[in-house]
Amino acid sequence: TLFPYTTLFRSMDDKTNDEVGILAESFNKMIEASQEKTDSLKISQSALRRSDKLSKNILHSMPDAMCIIDIPDFRISRYNYVFKNKYGLEEGGIIGKTCYEIMYNRTEPCMPPNDICPLMETVKSGKDAIVEHTHFARNKKICVEVITSPIKDDSGKVIKVIHMARDITDRKKSEEILKSAKEAAEAANL
Repeated sequence: TLFPYTTLFRSMDDKTNDEVGILAESFNKMIEASQEKTDSLKISQSALRRSDKLSKNILHSMPDAMCIIDIPDFRISRYNYVFKNKYGLEEGGIIGKTCYEIMYNRTEPCMPPNDICPLMETVKSGKDAIVEHTHFARNKKICVEVITSPIKDDSGKVIKVIHMARDITDRKKSEEILKSAKEAAEAANL
């Protein structure tokens, strides 16, 4: 019950027309309304917990390193286990850090002409962006394909960005080997 005095007022006779009866009836109505609101709030909180759990399950089931980044400060607000493990991070050392601090070992965001920041592209266009970047994972350079997708508020403004990094290091190495083999074969035919 919401109030410890609920039973006291419920046990009072609210059927009389005297001041105590009128007061008891008012308290009974107030308690019933409060209990209805409390029940409704409990249902809403339960639905919110289920929704949050589903969101976490979806995020953690993804096979690529993913995080959600707040705009405009580029701070990470959520991440999956792959992200944490790929970058060798501790549980308490991720939320609130910037993406460029963790993935690029930088103090400032990626900037053209050397690097195109997919987050900035997504914020500007309101659409997905895809780029290849070099990240630092466990103090080792890896080649990644970064895909960013916008999360918008009701007015359509981008307020967060989903950042997915797929490790393509092995694929890039294979492409280099294939390119070298092709060049060697062409040179041999000359």
